[in-house]
Amino acid sequence: MRKLLWTVGRGVTVFLWMVKGLLLLIAVGVLVLWPMSRGRDLSLSANHVHLEKPSAYRLIELGCADQRIFLWNVVVYFHENLARSLKNAAKQGDEWKLMSKSYPIQNFDNIFPSRWGPFLWRATDDDDAQKLTTTRAISAPCWLVAPVLALWPLTSIGLLIRRRRKRRQRDRIGCCEKCGYDLRATPDQCPECGAVPSRSKS
Repeated sequence: MRKLLWTVGRGVTVFLWMVKGLLLLIAVGVLVLWPMSRGRDLSLSANHVHLEKPSAYRLIELGCADQRIFLWNVVVYFHENLARSLKNAAKQGDEWKLMSKSYPIQNFDNIFPSRWGPFLWRATDDDDAQKLTTTRAISAPCWLVAPVLALWPLTSIGLLIRRRRKRRQRDRIGCCEKCGYDLRATPDQCPECGAVPSRSKS
């Protein structure tokens, strides 16, 4: 049972470090895109044509535009007469398509009617005779996104370095690596927590 718990704990620790590494990698990517996106839209989008009823077109876009990170989700529901035309025109079938793009852009902030501090968002539903368009989008500046993403991994790395340094220091002066108890009188095992020093194991 103890071995199973140790294995599960080890697996969770490895998974969390993988998540932290991914967050740190994304934060570095945001820092790289920050200067590159001045006056430009650099994004990756996926679109999907749904041919069954109700016929719909969906676009999900993630990118960096004018030094802001944004996530864009648009769903267009077509009314019956236009749905028939869409079905005839959609030769690619009912599947997702990935695209990347880069083009000049100006006044990117004007696309978002709502604001709260540095955050911008859009939540609109436009209905006309042909279609219903639902738009959900959020945007935040790169200077805020990058440190927020990097905060947890960098804090964990800092604490890990501090713990290892403290352990080495305790080992150097003859204290228990785990609890810090003075082991000069009992160098083979800690009487406080029962831990065996690494030098005794070797």
